[in-house]
Amino acid sequence: MNKMEISFTKGEMGKVDKAPDVQTVSTEFKKIIIARLRCGTDVLEGLQNVVKENNIKNAVIITGIGSLTGYHIHMVDNVDFPHEEVYIKEQGPFDLLNINGYIVNGRVHSHISIADGNKATGGHLEPGTTIFTFVALTIGIVGDDVDISRLDDFRYR
Repeated sequence: MNKMEISFTKGEMGKVDKAPDVQTVSTEFKKIIIARLRCGTDVLEGLQNVVKENNIKNAVIITGIGSLTGYHIHMVDNVDFPHEEVYIKEQGPFDLLNINGYIVNGRVHSHISIADGNKATGGHLEPGTTIFTFVALTIGIVGDDVDISRLDDFRYR
């Protein structure tokens, strides 16, 4: 039986900048990295180590699969500003269906989709998501001069 912990926080409003309806950044991958994280590793910590060991500044986390002994995620829990977040932590066997996101100025912003025999869920990856067998990742690195910082700025709306 899985044990689930749930907690809530309220986001910060801060200064808000008006964003265009659509913003694009056109670039090419300068390199693709395929990484494998071993059993017992914290997924976020493993991703951060890949970033550090490969001197990654800006990248796209294209995909990842694997299995987990537990997960810790957060997701938005309302549709008003300031936003509220719910944090969910659960132990038990889970398949990691997908991991994706961005690495912006060396900082990992990743989301995961996971499932067990009864449900599927997902959200923002938090520390405490632990690998069961392994996790395999594919990361596309873009040039250091490519500015993708606004893609990951919640105040730019």
